[in-house]
Amino acid sequence: MLAEQASQQGFPVKVYTDAQASASRVAAGLFTPLTGRNLTPSWQLEEALPRLEPFYRQLEQDLGLSVFHFIPSCRIFRSEEQAQRWQERGPSPYVSGAMQVPAGVRAPFGAVEIRGGGWLNIPPLLDALERKRKARGEWLDAPEEADLEIDCSGQAASRHPLWSEAGWRNAHGDILDLQIPGLDPGWVYQFDRFLLPLGQDRYRCGATYFWHEHRPLPRAEGAQELLEDLQAVLEPPLQLLDHRAGIRPVALSRVPILGAHPDSERHYIFNGFGSKGVLYLPWLSERFLQHLKEPSHELPKECLASRRILRQRDREITRRGRR
Repeated sequence: MLAEQASQQGFPVKVYTDAQASASRVAAGLFTPLTGRNLTPSWQLEEALPRLEPFYRQLEQDLGLSVFHFIPSCRIFRSEEQAQRWQERGPSPYVSGAMQVPAGVRAPFGAVEIRGGGWLNIPPLLDALERKRKARGEWLDAPEEADLEIDCSGQAASRHPLWSEAGWRNAHGDILDLQIPGLDPGWVYQFDRFLLPLGQDRYRCGATYFWHEHRPLPRAEGAQELLEDLQAVLEPPLQLLDHRAGIRPVALSRVPILGAHPDSERHYIFNGFGSKGVLYLPWLSERFLQHLKEPSHELPKECLASRRILRQRDREITRRGRR
């Protein structure tokens, strides 16, 4: 998607992928203004959220797709403590307050409606962008030398000699597709997991976080975790249809990694979005391309790859000095 925006702004672009398993093709594509168990606003939400719909609607129009969907969330509290923490936070423009829980949902501690979120159907969007690049002769079968290289390789960047110092904590995630009859499909159900309606009583549930598996292989333990959590909040029977997994490229600082390498001005990175790629990509791709055109348009300092790499080197020097 960064390549598409770059092309529209006049940059000559070629794309290469080494065809490793991509977390983007496994991800549910959810976006939400509030995140985590405490429902805190996402980082730089006021910058990212207004750019979301115009960006994806334009892609839909250009590519002849329908992949971007708003849908409210039913946030189910799993404990009295969670419900109490929310009440203590006070009102939010994204929350309608306590709601009547849909039939078939167990919520003894209550639930609230969250507005402003939804999901992006990522695989057909990626397929359409790939076809467009290939038709233009801009899809490479092998890497080529270029004046400027931008690493968007996901978790593979954490093993790249240039970018391994940027600070990574990649997370394995399991995701399930299920058949669940009788559940109201007008909601994304959130209960420390998510349950996304796909139509015709099909749902997608995820995702686990596991920090010690670096292969994108489904884990039986992960599926069991998800099924147990589902059975705790749902009354209808569940039929498992599919089980997949991916590795999220997560930065240690929990915000994306952007910008030039401190040792090479022609090597850039646009990566580390974790589970927030759909939300942040429109805003940060705009900032990134502005910076390439005119370096005085600075990137958010929290994201700067050079800053992270140099700090990591300083920490390593200090650590060695203490031995």
